[in-house]
Amino acid sequence: MEVALSLEKQKESYQKVIQDLIQEHATPISNQPDIQAQVIFDTRNEQYLLYYTGWHEWEYTNACVLHFQIIGEKIWIHHNGTEEDVGQSLLENGVEKENIVLGFIHPTQREASGYKID
Repeated sequence: MEVALSLEKQKESYQKVIQDLIQEHATPISNQPDIQAQVIFDTRNEQYLLYYTGWHEWEYTNACVLHFQIIGEKIWIHHNGTEEDVGQSLLENGVEKENIVLGFIHPTQREASGYKID
């Protein structure tokens, strides 16, 4: 029973860290006021995303900036379209390195990343 509670607390902690990180990046684009940040927190399926959508002059934008997923005891980073090392940000917020997977790197190349392979 204690293990289940511990895993639930870890999951809640990971959810908060991811949500806070996404909120930090969900800022308006100053020179493109018609493009909106779309924050998506699907806690049932453990998917957390930041999208930018909208029009800039004649061009429509629909772009994923960040995509995280909690799978088991690990945080998978599926996409990082920022200049920030979001893996490092997770570490700085108490997530252990062995619980971070860079899902956007091919499985055969992940070992070089220093993070978890799967």
